[in-house]
Amino acid sequence: MRRSQAAIKPVAPFALLTRPPIFLFSWNPHDPQNPVRPARYAEHHALMTWNGFSVFLRITAALPGGYAFSAACVALLTAGLPRLGLSRSEAVASAAMAGFVLYLLVLLWAFSVRSLARLWAVLAAGTALACGLLFLIR
Repeated sequence: MRRSQAAIKPVAPFALLTRPPIFLFSWNPHDPQNPVRPARYAEHHALMTWNGFSVFLRITAALPGGYAFSAACVALLTAGLPRLGLSRSEAVASAAMAGFVLYLLVLLWAFSVRSLARLWAVLAAGTALACGLLFLIR
């Protein structure tokens, strides 16, 4: 047996489940005795609390709102790319592929943005802008 293997102590199979390593929980923001607790933690925590209604509003904004936004952008790209020199079939295929990526990004962003008002405002303004530009292009 090598010297480095002899220094390793055996660990019970479920020891990590009963007592996690200290490095995983070295900073507990909920501990009032923690000296490195940020001064504005309570204010920040109050901004990020989610109740059932706010989750419902986020889901409502993400699914139908994100779909409307991405559909408007796909229609705008489908109408605009042929004017930039791309063939119509390639423009439709490119816009459809971009629409899937855009919808995924909107879904992810809807749950990461802090303010519900900003979420709804950006989706509504973006959809209106894309529809307005589509109306001007056609």
